[in-house]
Amino acid sequence: MKATKQITKVVLLILLPSMGLAQQSLTASDESTVSIYGTSNVHDWSEHCASVTGTVVLHETGDNIDLKELNFNVRVTDIKSGKNSMDNYTYEALLAEKHPVIQFRANSITTNGTPVSINAVAQGQMTIAGKSLPEKITAACFYSSSGLKCSGTKVIDMTNYGVEPPSIMFGAMTVGKEVEIHYEILFK
Repeated sequence: MKATKQITKVVLLILLPSMGLAQQSLTASDESTVSIYGTSNVHDWSEHCASVTGTVVLHETGDNIDLKELNFNVRVTDIKSGKNSMDNYTYEALLAEKHPVIQFRANSITTNGTPVSINAVAQGQMTIAGKSLPEKITAACFYSSSGLKCSGTKVIDMTNYGVEPPSIMFGAMTVGKEVEIHYEILFK
């Protein structure tokens, strides 16, 4: 019986590569960008994330590539506008001291396209300011020897997460409740 198990393992080790099955885990690189765009009653504004962390697991079978796992994180204090006062309002609104990380964890991912150009839809949990809600994230992904680049946009109503839009200068400037997130994450 033990010899049969050993033979089965050897046969699988020989056959699996020839069947074109491969799975690899890739990590978000420093080349990734995430930008946040919003509005106020005075002017539009933007912030950029200094770093993004995360992983994706690719499963290759023949000519198909499926995304099996996806997660990414942004440290709240890595969100920068170039203006210290605006950064501080952002950190306060997002409860950075108590909840320092914004997270997305996919529960399911559907893909279609070619092995080079993949359209992905990830259903999962987004956590902002300590509150988790189901969210759908879409991305256009391109797979090459340099990795998997996924890009897209996502509109989020921050009040759904209990985040109150900042009111600045005694209400003279009020920030809109929706933000638009633009992301281009390169997994290597």
